[in-house]
Amino acid sequence: MGKFGRHIQHCIDSAATTNEDKPYIVPYQSHSSQIRSGDFTHTSFLSLWNELHSFASSSYTQSFRSIWTDIVNDIYHHDDNDDDDDDDRIDEKVASHPSNALAIFVQRHGEERSNEVLRRLRLVHKYATLNFDSLRKLIRKSIKIRRRRTPPMTTTVESSSSQPNYNSSQSYSHQPSQ
Repeated sequence: MGKFGRHIQHCIDSAATTNEDKPYIVPYQSHSSQIRSGDFTHTSFLSLWNELHSFASSSYTQSFRSIWTDIVNDIYHHDDNDDDDDDDRIDEKVASHPSNALAIFVQRHGEERSNEVLRRLRLVHKYATLNFDSLRKLIRKSIKIRRRRTPPMTTTVESSSSQPNYNSSQSYSHQPSQ
């Protein structure tokens, strides 16, 4: 197992110790060994890659949506202010930009809860980056293996009077045909 494989295994192990939703992690090691053994045609690899990409994208979207749902729900279900005018102003701020929603969340919930949300956002970023790198490395490995297995194209140049001889000592000038 290479360095990247050990890194992925560490991430999988650390994800298993948390009680949160488990993120999808592209199974790089198993697919990498399948690519090395030649189990995939170009078409089957593309199909697999698209499937892995779809799973990783769905996991990212679901995790991100879950975090933002929690943030918005926590903003509106905070018991400090039940003033309708305040809710209208919050609606405008939350809808205008995500950073406004985060600022309101931090103001209402303090440092501990805000750090928890920040940690969750960092984990989503970590796993998205890991999946991106896994998918990129699978493509590189597939191309590398395919190049090794594909015989190089050989070209032979046949001598003919219609082709110029660049190795001759005569100078060559192209004259347009009339």
